[in-house]
Amino acid sequence: MHGPRIHRGRCLGPCGAGHVSAPSGVARTGTARGVGRGPCWTGHRERRTMGAVRGDGKSSGERTMVTAARKRFEVRLHGALWKSAEKLRRQEWTQALGEINGTEHDAVDLGIEFVRPPGCPWQVRIYRDGTELIDTVEPDVRELERCISEYGATIRQLVQVDRNAPVRGVEALDYAKRVVHDEAASILREALEGHIVLTLDEARKLFTVLFLAASDLPGEFIRYHRFH
Repeated sequence: MHGPRIHRGRCLGPCGAGHVSAPSGVARTGTARGVGRGPCWTGHRERRTMGAVRGDGKSSGERTMVTAARKRFEVRLHGALWKSAEKLRRQEWTQALGEINGTEHDAVDLGIEFVRPPGCPWQVRIYRDGTELIDTVEPDVRELERCISEYGATIRQLVQVDRNAPVRGVEALDYAKRVVHDEAASILREALEGHIVLTLDEARKLFTVLFLAASDLPGEFIRYHRFH
């Protein structure tokens, strides 16, 4: 069995290092992509049955389609994060994970875990059957951290608007928050496409989990991420 790999970025020490490789069994000579989706399945984290369809666009218009295996997955946060989090933050994490994972407890094909080793950027660990570590993915760190910062700044402004002038300015701020949310979701989709294809809605929920874990917002502000 090959050891874990790290994609999309390098970091010394415990982070490891690696390179981007094409998904197993999928030819990649173009950029066209399509997504097929199966029924839901759930857990205190995340479970969905996913189907992925990829196309290789050619100049002549000819397209070769490759269908990836359907996968059920769950999302979770590393245990060390829970130990240091305050109650309000843990409650939001639990709710966000429940929204992407559901409530059933079936077997999973992939576990998707957010972790931040000491001195390293955020990483996504991929587990086969939910337990065997097979890969460690580093999304575009600079862009993702920018999205987290901008999303948090927008929420702070929403808090002020809600407290001081509940009507004025909400629509503009909510729009700005949605734009950043979509951008961050796209970053995560691209980072994980070698393992699973996410819909935009699923990727948005995935970013919500990461944001809640990564944000330095005060606990009483956390609930405002749902404000719109």
